[in-house]
Amino acid sequence: MIELVAKKSNKDSKPAYLRRAIDKAIPEALTILTERYTIPAGHELERFDFSTARRGAHFVPHKNLIELGCNNYLSTYKRKTVGEYFEGGKVDLDCALACKIVHELTHWVQYIEGRRYSEVETTENELALIRKFHPYWAKRIKTL
Repeated sequence: MIELVAKKSNKDSKPAYLRRAIDKAIPEALTILTERYTIPAGHELERFDFSTARRGAHFVPHKNLIELGCNNYLSTYKRKTVGEYFEGGKVDLDCALACKIVHELTHWVQYIEGRRYSEVETTENELALIRKFHPYWAKRIKTL
């Protein structure tokens, strides 16, 4: 069993709908990760920083921090080795946040394992999350 600690900074200052979406998205993202990776003991994220700015999400290794742009736009990378991608556009906020979180947590796993960042893995994890928790949006998964 993997134990990841996600301390949400400034969470109480966010609107209620955003807090609910974040609270729903984190367990979904962690479920996908726990199915695919074994995290070495002693590794945890210090916090998630949720930004309402329109910029994208990113992992900041030297701060052990994930920042998320909280909007409902979603797209994935188009990688031939994956063979499919999510057609970009607006989705519900729960789905968008969960995919952004699993994407950045995948980079976190790559970082703690000392591996190169791979957008192939992030895309595979995002598509798995969509299929498992947001089947309504799975119809927008396209083959390359």
